[in-house]
Amino acid sequence: MKLKFILCCFLLVNFINLLHSQQIFKYDIKNYQVQLTKNVENKFVLEIKQKNKLLLKKIFPLLRLYFYNLDSQPEDEMILLAGIIKGNDTLNTLYVYTFEDKFKFCDSIYLDKYLPEFYQFDFDENFFIKVYDFEIEKLFPSTRKELPFTFFYLNNCLLELDNVASFEEYEAEINYLVDEIYDLKRNLNCENEKIKNDYQRLLACLYLNLINSSKTFDFENFVNKNYLCDDKELFLKKINSLFKSE
Repeated sequence: MKLKFILCCFLLVNFINLLHSQQIFKYDIKNYQVQLTKNVENKFVLEIKQKNKLLLKKIFPLLRLYFYNLDSQPEDEMILLAGIIKGNDTLNTLYVYTFEDKFKFCDSIYLDKYLPEFYQFDFDENFFIKVYDFEIEKLFPSTRKELPFTFFYLNNCLLELDNVASFEEYEAEINYLVDEIYDLKRNLNCENEKIKNDYQRLLACLYLNLINSSKTFDFENFVNKNYLCDDKELFLKKINSLFKSE
């Protein structure tokens, strides 16, 4: 009798949870079923099944779900953007799963508070993930919003850097940054911390984008000609330490 009562309570709780669950998304890919719901605690529940066999079940406080083809294989990858709230910010991590051959986890990138962007440079090719480098804000805080970025594609289930398909994007950004640096240089006042911080931020963005694009450029010579403040050596040490940490 006691066992029957416990079983009835268990079934009742599950029935109530089903009533309060809210289906957000349902998608079939190959012979897999992807379902995203919200539970009674207002959290996201992701389930992946194959012929009704549960392969994955995860609960997230915040979740965005994308499907893009990130490699040369025919099937889309599943991209999870999982977020947690910390203070006034939402901190995000990107996870990539593949359905090629079999369903499995591939790779991940920590994004901090920035969201990724998805690019397709050639309509017949795969998509690329554009990721902004948040580390620069720690060394070069500024009122400027510019950040260096990298492009990733999927190769053998690993996220790898790209500087070929995305070259024109880098080239346009580098030209823009050089123009902004020259423009700010005209009003550069080394006693004004805000202006100097903005100037350093632009130079740091230029430096990292040059590295990410593998573009040949004598950055140190550029700094020697254009950085007029007396803390140039300290600035170069900071920027080199940022590169080494990468």
